[in-house]
Amino acid sequence: MGRTCWALESIDSAARAAHANGLKVHLDGARLLNAAIATHVAPATLAAHVNTLSFCLSKGGCPVGSLFCGSREAVEKARRWRKRLGGGWRQAGVMAAAGLWALENMVDRLDEDHRNARTLAEGWAELDGIDIDLSRVETNIVIFYLRQGAARPSSLGAESRAFSGGGYVAGRCASSHTSASLPRT
Repeated sequence: MGRTCWALESIDSAARAAHANGLKVHLDGARLLNAAIATHVAPATLAAHVNTLSFCLSKGGCPVGSLFCGSREAVEKARRWRKRLGGGWRQAGVMAAAGLWALENMVDRLDEDHRNARTLAEGWAELDGIDIDLSRVETNIVIFYLRQGAARPSSLGAESRAFSGGGYVAGRCASSHTSASLPRT
């Protein structure tokens, strides 16, 4: 979906259908923590009917890292595949410590990212040549469309450039991170 959160009922329904047909379900929860904050539904509840789950710590304030969750058997199988494919780090404890710190200290700040993205979207929506569906700005991602002949993202003004410095602007997408702050005018 890229910018909106799946409804809990949709996740549960898809998982039940897969399980009824003998399939296992993996949730690529790269933005699971953002979805949990935006929908006010606990990550464990969002993932209650899946067999395995991965999610990015980098989406929650850690510089790098992802977690893979599942049964002991599933995690061991994933570890073996990771090693076969050359994945893994030596002395990864420092990054693991950063991940734990982010989980304990930064997840609740994702709401701040969401509010910043909303502020950005509302401001950009007022500019000529930019189309934004504000009803789809649920988390910290803003998808926008430039009409033919409209200003390019680099010319949207000092405020938006300062904001996008904390995330990214790539064609038609902007993302907010807690390291960014919006100038208030």
